[in-house]
Amino acid sequence: ENVDRIIEIIEEKYGKLKNKKILIVGLSFKEGTDDLRDSKALELAIKLKEKENEVYWYDDDIKEKREIYGIKPGKLEDKYDLILVTKRQNIEINGIGLRAYLNNFIL
Repeated sequence: ENVDRIIEIIEEKYGKLKNKKILIVGLSFKEGTDDLRDSKALELAIKLKEKENEVYWYDDDIKEKREIYGIKPGKLEDKYDLILVTKRQNIEINGIGLRAYLNNFIL
């Protein structure tokens, strides 16, 4: 999928993405790796940041929690305007167990 089209779809459903606090859950390019090469989720995060959003990432597979291209690691217990799940994660958000898989960024 084209990342720009994904942003268009999100904006059609939820309004303009500007000055929002956004968490991307799943940043590496696939499950079981911390490899960011060819990561559509990272590309999406960068484009959202370029649109003047405050973008954070969370990924169980990335052990070193560091800023990546200006995108800081986020905490699941924080509040966000939008949470985008881009790959399977076994996590809890605000006390609710979440095991979600967003295949091909389908919204």
